[in-house]
Amino acid sequence: MADKVAPIPNATPKLAFAVDVDPQRTRQPKRILHFSDGILEEYSSDEDEVAAAPERLQVNPHTLSWATWAVYFMTEVGKKSLAAADFCGEKLAWLFGITTPKYQYAIEEYRRRQKELEEELKQNKQRPEETQGLSTINVQVDNKPKDASEKY
Repeated sequence: MADKVAPIPNATPKLAFAVDVDPQRTRQPKRILHFSDGILEEYSSDEDEVAAAPERLQVNPHTLSWATWAVYFMTEVGKKSLAAADFCGEKLAWLFGITTPKYQYAIEEYRRRQKELEEELKQNKQRPEETQGLSTINVQVDNKPKDASEKY
């Protein structure tokens, strides 16, 4: 599996050869994962191929002896029962609301209050006098001395 090597003409002895890269032989990443701090390229390896699920053997129950047939039958019943219980459990959890977050109501209340505060701040910026608690009142002062004949 050596790469093709071609001599470079008029090159120094240290750089006498260049590697000819075959585009079909370059490794393609199996998947590319994007993170906030960079990109990770995941290549397939021998471990992934070994970890693949083994193929299920097709067994004809009519050709089995009584004891092996009973073990085979009980194994199949157990697998199907477990799958049915798992399915029913998921549906019941969804029905009773167990799959929702435990404190979702508190999260929604917090978001509602934050939204109300933002709206209140926006309104307060539009009315700066009212936010400071100040109001304008027209007061007229009469500096005339009062006569004794005037009654209050």
